Amino acid sequence: MAPGLQFGVETELFLSAHEPARNQGPSAGAFATDFVSYYNSAVTSGISKMRWVLHDGPHPGHNPQSRGEWSITEDDTVRVRDEYDENKITSLGWPFELVSPILKFEPGSKWRRALQEHWLTIRDFAKPHINDSCSTHVHVSPKAEVEWQLSEVKRVAQSVLYFEDAWEAVLPPSRCSNVWAKSNRVDNIELKHLNLRQCFSRIQDCDKMDDLIYLMNPDNDRRPDDVPPNKLPPKDRRRISRLYGWNFQNLEEDGLGTIECRRPPGVLNGEACCVWIEMVASFVYSAMKHGDLEDLNENNYTRDVKGLERFCYKGLVSDMQNPIALDSVFHKRSGASSPVPVAAMSKEMRELLRRKDDEEKRKNIIMEKIRDSGGL
Repeated sequence: MAPGLQFGVETELFLSAHEPARNQGPSAGAFATDFVSYYNSAVTSGISKMRWVLHDGPHPGHNPQSRGEWSITEDDTVRVRDEYDENKITSLGWPFELVSPILKFEPGSKWRRALQEHWLTIRDFAKPHINDSCSTHVHVSPKAEVEWQLSEVKRVAQSVLYFEDAWEAVLPPSRCSNVWAKSNRVDNIELKHLNLRQCFSRIQDCDKMDDLIYLMNPDNDRRPDDVPPNKLPPKDRRRISRLYGWNFQNLEEDGLGTIECRRPPGVLNGEACCVWIEMVASFVYSAMKHGDLEDLNENNYTRDVKGLERFCYKGLVSDMQNPIALDSVFHKRSGASSPVPVAAMSKEMRELLRRKDDEEKRKNIIMEKIRDSGGL
């Protein structure tokens, strides 16, 4: 099979129009309507249009889940402390999440051009802002109509755990010990008491995709008390959370879903967005092929930044990745940093997390696009 993947990206940010009058509408929806109208009139032929979907559903006459279009949606987690009001602009602008079309990560793909023009059009209309509440999520899957194999997902899961300390060292502090992107190991009730070899053994013991999804993404607060810690709960008693650094929950879609990396920070331009897409897609592509423990050991991959860099470059394919973009992730970074468990959360924060988790299950725009994906 020809090399490649497909992906989608979600970017969280604030938008503030260059013309002050455009910011004074009664709601985020009013701003989004104006922004979408400008965006669709400005993009050139052959570049994806944009549609919007807010909490109350899609704008009449539009299909925001279309695989070939950008979507703009509200996001309650993008906020300025003590300022969040869905009907009032914050000091940084209106908070949104932008969801990409499904794009091809393969030799000769034009996705970088599409991302660059997308960001240039945004910046023509508005000034983007980010703070520590903003992040970038990259969803990766095999090519259209190709299912994930359980063996591939196991290798990705093992690679996530093997290089977790290295990822901590290349990410900004705001994306470490983060309640929206928890560690798949130290914040995971199924794995946090195990050493790495024991974690790999638990992964290999998973006979079904559902078992592996739960093992990597359990809802710690709702694990049955009467099930021994070394046993998976019965399927009808499992509760899953997508709020981990690596979210496997979308693989419940009969193997046609995505593995989502929620770890990258918010971005302000096309260059930074492309860098994190390159990083995540290159890591997953290598992991699918080289994530067995024997392969990791035989190639002497150290569990630090240098080892992670070598691992990502292992999967390089001519005219598919951009080595310069990968270099920018690793530049002046070294060593490793052990993940710190997330701090105890207030009742209010736990409720916000639960609401967000439930909302993402209901309004999963990327998965709607994947179901109808051919890639661009």
